[in-house]
Amino acid sequence: MATVQALCESGVDVIGSRQENGMSSILLACRNGHIGLMDYLLEQGANPNDAENYGGTCLMAAACYRHPDCVRRLIDAGSDVEYAYPGDNASIIYMTAYCFSKDADEGNLDFEEGSVIHTVELLLEAGAPANATQIDHATGRTKSALQVLQEMLPFDDKVRRERDGLIALLQQNEE
Repeated sequence: MATVQALCESGVDVIGSRQENGMSSILLACRNGHIGLMDYLLEQGANPNDAENYGGTCLMAAACYRHPDCVRRLIDAGSDVEYAYPGDNASIIYMTAYCFSKDADEGNLDFEEGSVIHTVELLLEAGAPANATQIDHATGRTKSALQVLQEMLPFDDKVRRERDGLIALLQQNEE
């Protein structure tokens, strides 16, 4: 973080700089769970609703990579919990469920138990729609976060408990 502070103090546009894919410093901090850096960048004027080239926002990055502390701070900073990807309408809750399911399917799931559930609880408390659907352009069908989780095949008890907790949470919020 000292390097980023030094760059900002020397006049380098750390906030406005982007990689080719549109990833900015705030998006990278959110994706990687660097809460101190994220807070600093927000203090320096970074946009809590910043999005990369494909439309993924800071809040989506923090949620999909299972960083509930970043999610809470972004919500407090004004991140849009109702945002959905342009084109397929994937909501923040859908993307969180999808990333959890996809990472589990690929065996890339390293997470603190309860972190996905806590992330979704924070999003729901902030007003994120629980039952928003995503459009699959290949089939023309819509799918909800609940459906993604119900189709998921957990590979161990920890993942199964997290999935089951998410399903119960989303079912409770559908009522």
